[in-house]
Amino acid sequence: MENLAGRQLKGYKLLERIGAGGFGAVYRAEQPDIGREVAIKFILPEYANLPDFIRRFEVEARVVAR
Repeated sequence: MENLAGRQLKGYKLLERIGAGGFGAVYRAEQPDIGREVAIKFILPEYANLPDFIRRFEVEARVVAR
């Protein structure tokens, strides 16, 4: 997966890639409108249409968001 740091994405600026693995990458990002830092995880395209993978990804996102 190419490094997306420095790009803008729907109201977020991707600041730096902080991790990468076999399923995708995680970026430190900023929501400039409100000055909030967040982490954004991107999954590789080959996993994007696998229902079981998507379910696990969504569960993980809910747990991390708490």
